[in-house]
Amino acid sequence: ANRLHADLARTKAEREGATEQLAAAREEAAAARTAAASASVAVAEAKAKAARLEDAAEHVAADLARAKSDVNTSAAKASEANAEVCRLRPALTAAEERARTAERDAASARTVGEKEVAALTLELSAARAHRAALEPRVEHLGAELAESRAEAKVAKAESEYLRAAGTEVRDRSAATEVERSIAQRENTALRELVSKLEGAAAATASQRAGIEAELAVSKAESEGHAARAEAQAEGRAKAELAAADAVALHSRLDVLRAAHEEQSTALACARAQLADAAADSSTSKTRLQERDAAAGAVEGRLAHLEELLAAREAELRQAAVVRRALHNTIQELKGNIRVFCRVRPPMDSEDPRAGTVGGGKNGDKPLLELTEVGEMAGRRLEVAPPGGAKSFDFSFDRVFGQRAAQR
Repeated sequence: ANRLHADLARTKAEREGATEQLAAAREEAAAARTAAASASVAVAEAKAKAARLEDAAEHVAADLARAKSDVNTSAAKASEANAEVCRLRPALTAAEERARTAERDAASARTVGEKEVAALTLELSAARAHRAALEPRVEHLGAELAESRAEAKVAKAESEYLRAAGTEVRDRSAATEVERSIAQRENTALRELVSKLEGAAAATASQRAGIEAELAVSKAESEGHAARAEAQAEGRAKAELAAADAVALHSRLDVLRAAHEEQSTALACARAQLADAAADSSTSKTRLQERDAAAGAVEGRLAHLEELLAAREAELRQAAVVRRALHNTIQELKGNIRVFCRVRPPMDSEDPRAGTVGGGKNGDKPLLELTEVGEMAGRRLEVAPPGGAKSFDFSFDRVFGQRAAQR
């Protein structure tokens, strides 16, 4: 129990640490996304500004070329256009100044763009380092998950063993109950037999008392007959007969005493067997209760390990989600090539039901069907050519349907 409590505390602590680490990873990922978005916006603005500056430089260069052409033309016609040359000279100077300014702005924009690219490179390196730091955590969580699964398997095996043992004990207990019921029936029969024997003993005792009374009467009569033996010959004969009856009664009394002792011995043996059966039944019940308690404890431990396993699997899935999100962020920072697809609405000359019928072998399938649910929602397009028995699936980074806006 102490070990289970210690394991539970250690698991809770590890779970809290993993939760804190996952929260920190989420915050770092959110910060990385925000920084990447800001950097992307800044790069886009810098690129737009550089494009505008390049356009301005091209315009200025064109103006400069035209101005130089005008100057050459004016030089060729210097004799006729001295006034025109004097008028165009300030414009030429201003144009040259604008060209130099545009060149300086373009150089500055390139410098800023290079700095932003360097900053993005550093952020990409930091994101890679963070991903490398998260991979050991994910591997550690995977190892803990495997360990928890192994412990769950061991606990399940122990539970099955204890359940089998409990079933065996229950079978033994059932057999013991049967033996106990048989012993109870035998005990009941023995008690009935004892009752009968006690009744017979009581009857025998009463008969004995009657016989002893008859014997006493016979003795008295014998003594009286002996006193009158000489006077009455018939009385002597009766006395002899009474003496014979007394001897027979004594013999019958001895037989009844021996039977009573045998029945008492059998009753004592039956009572001893009944006590042994009751003790065996109590011992079996105690063992069954102990096995049930052990099985309940193992089942509780198994349930706890299953909950712990589910929690570890949830943490592992969350870590995989965070890892996937960071991987996607890194790939976006690297600059993936994204492919988009847009399904145009049907023209006036086309069948407006093309979105529902017209495709497939029998024309009962839509020509184009956009997946709107599941993992590939908004990224999968199924094409069913008219008269064709097979459909074709195409996957894109994003698919815009017929009702999608232009922006």
